[in-house]
Amino acid sequence: MGGKETDPAYEEVFSPEQMTRIRSEYDRLKGLCYLDQAGSALYSKSHLEGAFADLQSNVYSNPHSNNTTSKLCSDSIDQVRYRILHHFNTDVEKYSVIFTGSATESIKLLAQSFEWRNDTVQGSHGQCGQFVYTEDNHTSILGMRSLVSQRGASVRCLDHEEALSIFSSSENGFNPESPANGLSSERPTNSLFVYSGQCNFSGVKYPLSWIADVHNGVLNDRSNWYVLLDATSLISTDVLNLSKVSPDFVCVSFYKIFGYPTGLGALLVKNSSHHVLKRNYYGGGTVLVALSAVNEYVPRPAIHESFEDGTLNFISIIGLLHAFDAMKETIIEYTLLSRHCFHLARYLFQSLARLHHSNGSPAVVLYADTAYDDAASQGGIVNFNMLRANGEHIGFAEVLHMANVHDIQLRTGCFCNPGACRRHLGLSTEDVRRHFQAGHVCGDENDIIDGRPTGSVRVSFGVFNTKHDVDHLLGVLGKCFVHQPAVHKWPSNWQKRLENLRSKFNKKPTKSQRENADSQNCNDKDQTQDSGRIRNHNLHAISRVEYPIFSEPTPPAVIWKGVDKSNSNLVFTNGRYDRQWMITNQSGVALTQKSEPLLCLLQPFIDEANNRLRLSFEGQPDITVPLNLDVERGDGNYSFCQSKVCGDRIRGNDCGDDVGIWLSNALHKPGLRLIRQLPDDNRTNKKSLG
Repeated sequence: MGGKETDPAYEEVFSPEQMTRIRSEYDRLKGLCYLDQAGSALYSKSHLEGAFADLQSNVYSNPHSNNTTSKLCSDSIDQVRYRILHHFNTDVEKYSVIFTGSATESIKLLAQSFEWRNDTVQGSHGQCGQFVYTEDNHTSILGMRSLVSQRGASVRCLDHEEALSIFSSSENGFNPESPANGLSSERPTNSLFVYSGQCNFSGVKYPLSWIADVHNGVLNDRSNWYVLLDATSLISTDVLNLSKVSPDFVCVSFYKIFGYPTGLGALLVKNSSHHVLKRNYYGGGTVLVALSAVNEYVPRPAIHESFEDGTLNFISIIGLLHAFDAMKETIIEYTLLSRHCFHLARYLFQSLARLHHSNGSPAVVLYADTAYDDAASQGGIVNFNMLRANGEHIGFAEVLHMANVHDIQLRTGCFCNPGACRRHLGLSTEDVRRHFQAGHVCGDENDIIDGRPTGSVRVSFGVFNTKHDVDHLLGVLGKCFVHQPAVHKWPSNWQKRLENLRSKFNKKPTKSQRENADSQNCNDKDQTQDSGRIRNHNLHAISRVEYPIFSEPTPPAVIWKGVDKSNSNLVFTNGRYDRQWMITNQSGVALTQKSEPLLCLLQPFIDEANNRLRLSFEGQPDITVPLNLDVERGDGNYSFCQSKVCGDRIRGNDCGDDVGIWLSNALHKPGLRLIRQLPDDNRTNKKSLG
């Protein structure tokens, strides 16, 4: 492959008959190309049919009531616990399932409950352990830091390279069989290491062997070490075998696996490790007795019973039985799903690597941690940004909007993984601070700052995806963002890049590296990529585009499109009409291109000479409205209204029925209205309201 003129590799995992059955389970997709499995799985038809048939046939009631229907509910919940543990190849003798509202709630529960001191050791008072996490972690893991530091733990971050160095082997003085390693009642502190089984940014699967390494003292041998494995991304399309690895805690989210139900997660607790958890609060159903007049209670002995406060989400929990049944009937063997998603990801990864503009420059920059050699180390995720023929980055929001227009659902931004995002984009911590000061926040579409991307495009695959989905995406990217005729070739340095990726997990740490790492905090890495910066400041505008109609919360007011001093036909309005109108639906909610991709085909023109805003749409006669509504003339065709754009309250005037009907016909949506912002209206920002 590397350097040779061969086509991207693809291998069918499911037979044509299996794929036909799988696609029939998701036939509601019709022409929709869903490429956001890592964001949310999609529920299958038989899953919902089984769950709702169950609810229609049986009566389930509060499991705390102890009546007949309550007993049926309790027994069914127990069956779900067994089924979950069976899915992870373990049982109730080794692990307990604590149901929560989400994986994030599971993480928070652990942060609130973990005991950092080993009170069985005499003289351990005041000593606390370490909270160590890898930088490539979900925001929910980062949120643990304030809680654990308040409870006395010291916090330490391992950046990507440091983590790979520490865990790469058991050489240079580290002996996992040493009797000094493992748990000991004589150590004064308990420490916790947290990492993700699969990075939700790049899809790399971090070695599960790290769990045993931590237990055996690779981080240090002065504390009892426990491990929280964030399996949320991993188990979406892969198997976690708890008979082969033994993390002390595992957080999961079930909609990431099945799509339905949402709002349901679990914390899996190794029974032999539950003694390091201590509740500071108890709720209904978690105690054997609680005295009302004095602060005295006795918790229930079962691990899950002592941590599941209040009434469980029992209807959703029982529905998981049908989710497991449907999955088994659909794909038969779960390992096939992992291979299926991997082969789709590898095919896309290699196809994007070969995509070049007509001048031979790359059309894509890929963000990867593996060479996509096998499903054991790489999940079904591909992360990238598009490049222009001159090497400049194309903003991820632009890619997102064009994908929406072509019925492709993908995700952009940093995916709640700021560490992996920072590293792959080559940003320093100070760069991220500057981006925030420039107005960029998590989840917005401020995608390019100083010529550098603030996020990227992520594609992730599920059981329902096919090679056709990948080809459709490639076709849209080529048509919209690649200067034609496209050139398909392996990059000249491709083999070297693959070798570098393959060597990442084979680095050997020195003894001094491990010892020094024990006392070091995560340092900011001044990784910069100046290639994305625009250095030529001698630019002149040949065109200026204003956005009179809101289509997104913060579109650019002006686009500068090159160098041409001779163009004397430019008409500038100094931004007077920039984002002065918006389109609302029949409920008064502002439309965006996310919700209505056809908006990108609506063309507004400013005609100052005739005081008109002209709207054009293919297949429709043009329509005009006044640039400045004379609402004081008493014309009943205009009315005052309010709406919101990205949480900001907007006050304006309705531009009348004629343009409303025109918009409804053009966009095929009833009840649309064109709203002109009042001249004296200042957008009331949700932040300003506290």
